[in-house]
Amino acid sequence: MLPAPTKHRTRPRPSFGPLQRPPSAGLGYFDEHRSPKTDGSAAWILLLLVLLVVGVGYLLLVGGDQSQKQDPLGGGPDSSANVKAVGRSSSMNAPAGQESRTSKGPTTADAAKRFTGKGSLRGFVQMTGDMPLPSTWTLVIEPSASLIGSELAATQTIKITGTDEFEVEDLPLAGYSVHGEADGLNGASINVLLERTSSSAYVTLNLSPAGFLAGQLVDYLGAPLEGVSVWLTKGAGSKFAPQTGALETTTLADGTWRFEKVLDGIYSISYGSLTAPLIAPSTLNFRAPSLTVPAPELPPLSTFTIQVVDETDSPVSGARVRGSGIGGSAFDMTTNSNGEAILQHLKPGRYTLYCSHDIYGKAQAQRRFRDGENATVKVILEGLL
Repeated sequence: MLPAPTKHRTRPRPSFGPLQRPPSAGLGYFDEHRSPKTDGSAAWILLLLVLLVVGVGYLLLVGGDQSQKQDPLGGGPDSSANVKAVGRSSSMNAPAGQESRTSKGPTTADAAKRFTGKGSLRGFVQMTGDMPLPSTWTLVIEPSASLIGSELAATQTIKITGTDEFEVEDLPLAGYSVHGEADGLNGASINVLLERTSSSAYVTLNLSPAGFLAGQLVDYLGAPLEGVSVWLTKGAGSKFAPQTGALETTTLADGTWRFEKVLDGIYSISYGSLTAPLIAPSTLNFRAPSLTVPAPELPPLSTFTIQVVDETDSPVSGARVRGSGIGGSAFDMTTNSNGEAILQHLKPGRYTLYCSHDIYGKAQAQRRFRDGENATVKVILEGLL
């Protein structure tokens, strides 16, 4: 007897389109057969794509900035701001060989408008401490040394009597320096700017006591020098003239000297002759109340006595003795009752002497003196013809 045939169950086959892949079978196939090598290649490709995107973005950003810097006149919204930030001038538009001019301050036209017109100055002067107001004082208005427009200032010196107030009108608009002056009093300067937007000003001036200037002269051995002229001249410099109004004093027995009522300012001080000083004049800046000048180093000085006699060898009093020597130094003296004229504090060198008398005649002599030499020179007058 034959066995009964075995029944086989058949799974119905799904139908797919010509381009359709079974999703489960396809995914299962790749999931089951994916290799490590394929995963690594995909990661590298993704990384390269990211780097490429970043690089392209960076190049676009840098290129945009460079184009703005290289073309400030291209009309971009930020081009003018960039030019101002770096201080770029417009010289690129100037003709060859010609520099462009940039404005660093007000133009001449602006300055002319700023100082067009007249102004006024008012104020009062006050005294330091309990000092009384002088009966007469001087208001000085002059160009300022530091303010703009000083070249337009007009200098005025105004005497004021019996009041501490002042008012000056019709002043050209400009930069001024204002101070008060009085005998023996210092006046500090104040800068005042008068311009169109502020054509009037009110100032308070101060007057304070002047000071004194002192010092001492000693020779090269440290001994005090008596009878040496000391000259004080306003301003700095080594050239003087008697008409400059220099003040003179003379050293005492201990070599000291002193000037009273000295106003603040720059001065030159010289020793000996004003036109031929013993050493080069020195400059000092004096500020009240006082200043002591260190003793200068003087060269060895000579002293010689000129004895004038007549033809009988008798001393002649009242004879005139004058002469000149090294460096333009000069002297002019008269003999005493003993017929002598003593010349002190002379620089060493050759000197020429001229002696004369209305009755006994005249004579001339020359003599060279060494450093620190003390000598006597006899001069015999020849009778008048």
